[in-house]
Amino acid sequence: MTNAAPFLVHGLTVSYFTRKVTGYLDYKGLAWRLQPTVGLNPEARAAGWNGGIPFVATPEGELIWDSTALILHLEQRYPDPAASDVRVPRLPARRLLRRVALPTCGRLALALRRESALRQLGYRARGQP
Repeated sequence: MTNAAPFLVHGLTVSYFTRKVTGYLDYKGLAWRLQPTVGLNPEARAAGWNGGIPFVATPEGELIWDSTALILHLEQRYPDPAASDVRVPRLPARRLLRRVALPTCGRLALALRRESALRQLGYRARGQP
């Protein structure tokens, strides 16, 4: 899917959120151009922009900021290919983390929390004065 006019992405390549937006635009096949921006933009400020990057000028002239809001907006306007169709593979490390590490850490956290609460109430662990 291509547009006659590109989306103008105001941001920096070192910004995670700018790269999130440009990666999304690439995934959708939408043309975009980066306008390196860190400072104030009077037109965006007048529209209510809070100063964060990125903000995007659409080919229709809309100004949108906040990478998540932009993606949600564009997902409605350009539903194909759907970003939600992307599946993350189930990795062995993730399964191990979910089945072993998280329950173990959870039990440890509960035990430490319980010990801390008992200490605050004046109870002492066995063998401690």
